[in-house]
Amino acid sequence: MQEKPKENSIFATQPVGILIVKFALPCVTALAVNAIGSKVEFTQPC
Repeated sequence: MQEKPKENSIFATQPVGILIVKFALPCVTALAVNAIGSKVEFTQPC
């Protein structure tokens, strides 16, 4: 007996374009913050 695929999954119900925006924007934001943070030197004054 085979199980039916779950139709309530976000990957099964949302269009691909919306999924790309939903998952790519936080990733790009994190990469940008990391890149800016690596350019700024975080040292404490003596």
